[in-house]
Amino acid sequence: MLVIIFTPMTVFAHVKWFTDVNPERVEIDSILSPFFFCMAILTAICLGLLSLYIPEFEKVAKIRQLQQKAEYFSFPDAYLKYGTALALIIQIQAGTLFAPEFFLHNSSSLILVWAIIGLLVIPNLYSTKLAALILLGFYISFTFHHGIFHMLDYSFYLGIISYYLLIQTKWERFKFYLLYMLTGFSLCWLAIEKWVYPSMTLNIIEQFAVPTFGFDPALFTIMAAFIEFGIGYCWIMGILNRLFSIIFIVIITLTTLLFGYTEFIGHFLLYIIMILFLVDNPVKYSPMNLNYFKTKHGQFLFIIFNFFLILSTFFLVYYRFA
Repeated sequence: MLVIIFTPMTVFAHVKWFTDVNPERVEIDSILSPFFFCMAILTAICLGLLSLYIPEFEKVAKIRQLQQKAEYFSFPDAYLKYGTALALIIQIQAGTLFAPEFFLHNSSSLILVWAIIGLLVIPNLYSTKLAALILLGFYISFTFHHGIFHMLDYSFYLGIISYYLLIQTKWERFKFYLLYMLTGFSLCWLAIEKWVYPSMTLNIIEQFAVPTFGFDPALFTIMAAFIEFGIGYCWIMGILNRLFSIIFIVIITLTTLLFGYTEFIGHFLLYIIMILFLVDNPVKYSPMNLNYFKTKHGQFLFIIFNFFLILSTFFLVYYRFA
């Protein structure tokens, strides 16, 4: 938690938005340095400990009282619908969709985005699903134009679309799984970019005078990427609690103060997802029941080895195709 709080500035900054440096892929031998492996081991151990102590943290009386109070404000469908509509309004004012780098170039696209906003505001199930289908059409169209591996940066939109489409269906219990897991997937995918194309992040550190707290910028970039990947892994595995949402909101706020309105446009929808997680019950979406393990040691080792499995899979796929 201390590492996350004191290294906020480049962790969630989307490097493509703030640099014109031509991305140069470094050799894999340069990435897999001793420092890289030390950070990987340290991150895995921290995540393993996190999975052990979060349940104990939840038993604290004051924390339980706060969580019970939060349940009174739990209207997840409404939060996500109106939050998405507001995010789209902010984006369309800048002439973009999904991210500040994707511009809308014709009036028909603008009309369709306004149609999505209107359908989301209408308190009707079918209008919500129609809005989700139109948004999915945009995502598919952008995928054909920009490439699937580029659009994986914004896979949390697929989680939002899935959430809407699963409302009041027999698969509704999966809507939280997909929303939070795809948000985690997006963070993990973006973290790999900082290792494979470090020149862009280094340019941002220099251009915006980002404090590195005494660390060499190259090492700081590796550390920041591991923090981002670790948080994404937490989303995927469901080893989180409401305190995490507060930390995440603080981090995004700090990056917005540093990088300005562009950052706000691109990450506003993540604020909405964090608020949804904050007021909702995080336990009910968890895709894994870690209580399955008979011992804490088994749970601890599972989180660690699974971390290395997911890390190596993401890294190899990104390095080969992205």
